[in-house]
Amino acid sequence: MSYNVKLMVKVSNLYYKDNLTQEEISEKLKISKYQVNRILKKAIGSGIVKINIIDPTVNISDLEDKLEKMFNLKRALVVDNYGLSDIELKSKLGNAAANLLMEIIKDKDIIGVSWGTTINEVINQLPSKINKEVEVVQITGGSHQLSVDLNCHDVTRRLAKKFDTEPNLLYAPAILDSKQLYNLLL
Repeated sequence: MSYNVKLMVKVSNLYYKDNLTQEEISEKLKISKYQVNRILKKAIGSGIVKINIIDPTVNISDLEDKLEKMFNLKRALVVDNYGLSDIELKSKLGNAAANLLMEIIKDKDIIGVSWGTTINEVINQLPSKINKEVEVVQITGGSHQLSVDLNCHDVTRRLAKKFDTEPNLLYAPAILDSKQLYNLLL
């Protein structure tokens, strides 16, 4: 390895890995700041240093297209979660899903509702009154183990209220103790 290559590697390590300023490198190696700058540019130009900038939002539409094709979906919606806490992510997911629902919902549609914190957030993000004639149907059984605002009955009722309609509730447990109970409910 030539002296120039060794110097490029040394300067690059000091700058990019050790986070020294060009002035600090200049003082440490007893070369001018101009030389440090030139060496760093040459290190990039020669491929010794490679800089990758990762933009987490760039491929979202590509990912949506791939999901639509892979699963034969009419529409896929991908939400960027880069740097978000769980609470922020649920809020962002809820907002995106609520906006999509408002975009695609039409009169005479049937909306199936389950339960959970994300579904709860979708309902929270919807307007308080939605002028569409739809049916709101509970699609999973209830559970006494969930908090009241996450219980499927309550979630279904709250969504139906936004459409000013009566909910179609499923009075059955989400989890059954035996196959016999399962068969009885069918």
